[in-house]
Amino acid sequence: MENRAFVPSYFAGSFTGAGFNNLMSEALAGVKKIYIIKGTPGSGKSTLMKKIASAAETSGEKVERIYCSSDPNSLDGVVVPSMSFAIADGTAPHVMEASYPLAVETIVNTGDYVSSEKIENRREEIISLSDSKKRLFEQAGLLLRSANALNRLKMQICEEGYSAEKGFKYCMNVLQKEKSYKAEGTVIRRSCASFGKNGLTLLNSFPDAEKIYSVSNEFSPFVLGTLRLLAEEHKLSAIYSPSPFNVSDVACVYFPESKRLFISSDLKNDGERITFCRFERKGAMKQRREKLKFISKTEALILSEARAYLSEAMEKHGELEQIYVSALNRDGLDCLASSIVLSLLGDK
Repeated sequence: MENRAFVPSYFAGSFTGAGFNNLMSEALAGVKKIYIIKGTPGSGKSTLMKKIASAAETSGEKVERIYCSSDPNSLDGVVVPSMSFAIADGTAPHVMEASYPLAVETIVNTGDYVSSEKIENRREEIISLSDSKKRLFEQAGLLLRSANALNRLKMQICEEGYSAEKGFKYCMNVLQKEKSYKAEGTVIRRSCASFGKNGLTLLNSFPDAEKIYSVSNEFSPFVLGTLRLLAEEHKLSAIYSPSPFNVSDVACVYFPESKRLFISSDLKNDGERITFCRFERKGAMKQRREKLKFISKTEALILSEARAYLSEAMEKHGELEQIYVSALNRDGLDCLASSIVLSLLGDK
């Protein structure tokens, strides 16, 4: 993992109208030792990972934190690149199994520290909450699918006013500076944005960025998509994030050599603003303004409703967690955390 680009925080994926976009396998690519955590809600998976991340940082290691897209306060994974070590939540929606049991992956079940006897007494409540949560996620998915359809329509309208020639010229100018570093690299994908119970959430995935370019949202999918493709073609080091709504769109591109971040104004409005005028076919957007305004307003209303459904779904999840937390053997979980830390760090 020597050439792995370090990204301190990112999401395990994103919940979209097309289902869950799972990026966990990409995050763990090349890792030689992986603990896959199984267990019920509230059985301490995130807490266990937080303790291991904290212990690794205290010992002086750089740590990547992989967050849950539905709940940005919860961890789905931790990677310690220098040790080629990772620990990750292997339950739905990013189910993981051992391809090389014990040789690479070790499965640990935090559910073993939950009293089945206490849980049995609340069986019907658990079933009801689980079914309700599942239904709310499905309904949110339908709303996100509708919002995504409107977004595709908006993109088609914007594309009619976009000058591909101007966009390509701008991107090539960006690439020329990156090529001056003469450092060959690869392009990797890390999700820095998600849509969940809190609405749109952006992580500080690129804290080293010294220059930020906020690309007008009308044309950002085309400009950022071109930047990503050119970076791949020219074998440059870059990190890009997919859109939290449509995984085929690019939400931002970061060049670690120059420390420049190019990001859609939908996500970040500070930094140097790259307005739509720079890429517009002369006067083309003026006649499309009313259509775009109507579509954007409708899309925002649908996303607001989807957020409400996701928020309610996570409330049900929280209630489930509390049931299992009340039956959790915390001392046993602490011993498990200590055991993993010892195997990872030893006497360091």
